[in-house]
Amino acid sequence: MKFYYIRHLRLLFITLLFATFNLLQAQTLSQSPYGRFGLGDQQHTASPYLQALGGASQAIADSNILNLNQPAALASLESGVTIFEAGLNGTATQYTFSNNVTSGRTAGFGYFGLAFPIVKSKWNMAFALNPLSNVGYILRDTIPDDQSGDIYLSYAGTGGYSSFSWTNGFKIGKNFSLGLTGRYLFGRVDYSSRVLFSEGIGNGDKNSLITRSNRLGGFDFQGGLMYRKYFRKHKTTVNVDGEKNKVKSDSLHLTFGGTFKPLIGVNGSYSYLAESFFGNSPSVSGAFNDTIALNDKTKGVVNFPMQYGAGITLSNSANKWLLTAEMVYTDWDNFKLFNLRDSVRSSYRAALGFQINPLPTNNGSKSSYFKRIRYRFGASYSDGMLSINGAAVPEYGFSIGFGLPVTLRTYNTRSATSVLNLAIGVGRRGLKGTNPLVEDYLRVSLSFSLNDRWFRKLQYD
Repeated sequence: MKFYYIRHLRLLFITLLFATFNLLQAQTLSQSPYGRFGLGDQQHTASPYLQALGGASQAIADSNILNLNQPAALASLESGVTIFEAGLNGTATQYTFSNNVTSGRTAGFGYFGLAFPIVKSKWNMAFALNPLSNVGYILRDTIPDDQSGDIYLSYAGTGGYSSFSWTNGFKIGKNFSLGLTGRYLFGRVDYSSRVLFSEGIGNGDKNSLITRSNRLGGFDFQGGLMYRKYFRKHKTTVNVDGEKNKVKSDSLHLTFGGTFKPLIGVNGSYSYLAESFFGNSPSVSGAFNDTIALNDKTKGVVNFPMQYGAGITLSNSANKWLLTAEMVYTDWDNFKLFNLRDSVRSSYRAALGFQINPLPTNNGSKSSYFKRIRYRFGASYSDGMLSINGAAVPEYGFSIGFGLPVTLRTYNTRSATSVLNLAIGVGRRGLKGTNPLVEDYLRVSLSFSLNDRWFRKLQYD
């Protein structure tokens, strides 16, 4: 009789439970005031491996790393190997507004993904849970008024959206691979705006509080395509008999990749409450005087924008190095949040990445550890999806990263090769002299990738 079993099942269960709990607790992973617009502060990629390459992912297919941004890359995973990844993110940010400088820090769970083979060397499947966007800001302003005195304004937002994805990657022939990702999008974001008149000066002026909650609970999908071209090199050798032979040596790989997400309406609902009150705080019993408007869990649709991208990667068969570049375009002009338009605009994002691996694949395991580290560098630029007061908000950044190999002992002295990926990025959103708010950030991301044969056959006579 033959039985299939999954090793590390306890580890998998505990990690999935921890990840789900953290994401569903609506942790605040952003303090950016720009999160007030659109769907919030967008998360372009969760993987530190890809972050270190400037976020480039369209033409990246690594046999030991998950690329959740390109469905077709799943077909390139090492044959018969299961990959489990989980990551953490931390960000330190400085905001400059009218010569005033403030700062903030956030940290929390990043993502997790699990990929495993269905048909050996032909079909791989993956499940993943990762943040889509985050919102977490508090803005305050004071407006002087001759009749009412100072008027205090405050705006706040908290929450975020996440996605649970199911991806299938298929290898077609030697050079082609296809992939399709279906995502369930969910989450909630709460907004509030408050107007307070100076105490004792308003002569009966009512303060006001407006709260709005947006919820998502629907599906979208993404398709991907990759093609790899091999450029073989040959070298001539001479044997003892003087005969010349051509032997295949290292080769160059040229990989093309592209993804497409259509314009899709995702189901959701929103609640809206506008109230007026006397006093300094609406929390005081009996402070509210009147309900101006109320909508409770009104169903609607959020139009997610169409997006398409393409990239190219040049590498060699020994994985000593790779150079990748890409461009992604997002059509935010058709974005609607429950029939409301926002301060968004269609934009593009370009990225460039470079990786060096001093030692070839499966070589030099007893050599210096520093020679087995993968060193990564990247840069990115976006003309900005936001348009504030008619001015675009561009963003650019630079990154470095490291792939640190880790060897774990499993059973019967068997070893599993895993990777600890670290990415450090710095960047800026907004331009001084053009945008009133400039955001500078330092982002550190860490993930652990466990590669092993989890699905095995036990045989009993």
